[in-house]
Amino acid sequence: MNQSPARSSFALISMLASSLLLAGWGGDGRESPRDEAKLGESFEAIVGGTQAATGEFPWAAAMLSNGSLICGGVIIGTKTVLTSARCAAGRTLSTFTVRVGSNSPTSGGQVIQASEIIPHPSYSSSTLDYNIAVVKLASAVPSSYVIPMAADGSDPGAGVVATVAGWGRTAGGGALPSTLQKADLNIIPRATCQASWGSVNTITARMLCAGTSTKGTCSGDDGGPLVIRGTDGSYQLHGLVSWGVSSCPADTTIRPIVFTRIGALRSWIQSTSPV
Repeated sequence: MNQSPARSSFALISMLASSLLLAGWGGDGRESPRDEAKLGESFEAIVGGTQAATGEFPWAAAMLSNGSLICGGVIIGTKTVLTSARCAAGRTLSTFTVRVGSNSPTSGGQVIQASEIIPHPSYSSSTLDYNIAVVKLASAVPSSYVIPMAADGSDPGAGVVATVAGWGRTAGGGALPSTLQKADLNIIPRATCQASWGSVNTITARMLCAGTSTKGTCSGDDGGPLVIRGTDGSYQLHGLVSWGVSSCPADTTIRPIVFTRIGALRSWIQSTSPV
C-alpha cells in the first residue's frame, strides 16, 4: 500500500501536529485511515445518530487515561474489557482506568483501575490489522454489564443491521455530546470495502466493514462496540471501531467504517482471558 495510517502518539505533545496531518490526506493525494487516538482529545461518538437510553448499552465502557476519555471499550467479562490495541498499547497501568455503568464518559457509574493490558501480539500499527487488546480490571463489574461475543468464525453477511455506540464528536470538528450516542449501520462485504479504500489500506479477514448513506462514526471512538441484535432481542458483540475517514462524512458507504472482527479473534480473546 502507498499510504500508512498515522501512528498514534500518547506521550509527546510535539508529535500531535504530524499525527493530525497524517490522519487526513496523504502526500500523494489519497485519504489515509484516520488517527483514532490523538493526544489530549475527547473522542468520537456517532455521526447522524441518536442518544442512547439510560442502561441501553450497559456493556459500553469509557477508556480513560489520567481521568480523560481516550477511547471506547466493551465489557465481555466481569473483569475483562476489550478495546483497540491502538488505544491500549504502551499505556501506563497506573493512569489507565475504565468507567462502566454510565452513559456519561465523565460522571456516574464506577471507575475501575486496569490491572493488565494485553494487545494482540500480531497487531500492526501501520496496517491496523489485529487491532484489539484485552484489558483486565482490578475489580469486578456486575454480570448484567457483560455482553456475549459472536461465535468463533462468525462473519455477518452483507446488509445485516448492526449498531455502533460511542461518545464524542457528532461530526468532523463538531460538538461533543455528554451522553452515549448510537446508530444503525449496514454490514458491507469486504470485497466492496476493499474496492472503496483501494490502495489506502488492506481489508483483511480480521476486519469487518459497515456504513450507511446518512450515519457513521468520527475520529476517536477506537475500541467502541459494534453489536448485532438477534431475533430474541439479545445483543452479541461483532466488532470494535478501528478506522475510517478523518473528515467523518455522514455517507459511510463511499468509504466504509472498518471494525476489528470479533469472530476472527475470539479464540485468541478466550485464550488470553477466558470469559
